[in-house]
Amino acid sequence: LQKVNQILIPRCYCPDLFTDEAEIELHTFGDESENAYGICIYMKCRNGEQIYSTLIAS
Repeated sequence: LQKVNQILIPRCYCPDLFTDEAEIELHTFGDESENAYGICIYMKCRNGEQIYSTLIAS
């Protein structure tokens, strides 16, 4: 348990079929009330006609 912060899990945000020329956008949504708040960040990859989105953080 002492080494848990050393664990790295690589994440694939865009599939391999997307080239380096793909357009990448970050979309952030947030909401709040008097008692709580929430935020999420999505990444959208566009490569020609193909579009892929994935959750980055929440």
